[in-house]
Amino acid sequence: IDGGFLDCIGNSPEGWSGGALDNSDIAYNTITNCKDDAIQMEGDNVNLRIYGNDITANDGYSALAMAPHLVGPAYVFRNVFRVTAGYGGYAFKLESSPGFTFYIHNTIDSGQNNDGWEYPGPNQYLYNNIIKTAVNPLYSPDAAGKYNGNLYFRPDGGPIVRKWNGGPDNYTVTAFRSATGQEQQGRQ
Repeated sequence: IDGGFLDCIGNSPEGWSGGALDNSDIAYNTITNCKDDAIQMEGDNVNLRIYGNDITANDGYSALAMAPHLVGPAYVFRNVFRVTAGYGGYAFKLESSPGFTFYIHNTIDSGQNNDGWEYPGPNQYLYNNIIKTAVNPLYSPDAAGKYNGNLYFRPDGGPIVRKWNGGPDNYTVTAFRSATGQEQQGRQ
């Protein structure tokens, strides 16, 4: 998929009863040049699986938008997400998303002013992902989420976790583990 009016893959409505893609797979797509989100799945997302995609968010806002993601479970695994737009987007836009989501074995390369995960909520599980960002790998994650086995790289030495549960920053995996008990097998 090369380009699109707004989202390259999207659904409607974007709220409760937005089950247009419940019980669906979004798999093995190569996506670039989207004007908003490469994949936007905002709604109930019951048994939604997103896997094997190669996404370059170079002209829009985020690689994957699930804001809101209300029910779940949703499974996001074995994708490659590149965010190269220079104006402060996200690999994952998740604000207001209480739905259960499992992010497993994804690779995120988010450059310039772009974050990795934005506002991961209480039922977000991030396991064994590779996260390279120019700014915040995790931005304002909820303390009820689960994070383990992820590999973080932030070249400027800034915090890998910004505003943990709305509060302090954690600059290293060791500090994050010590303060929260998260990332017992995480690396930096």
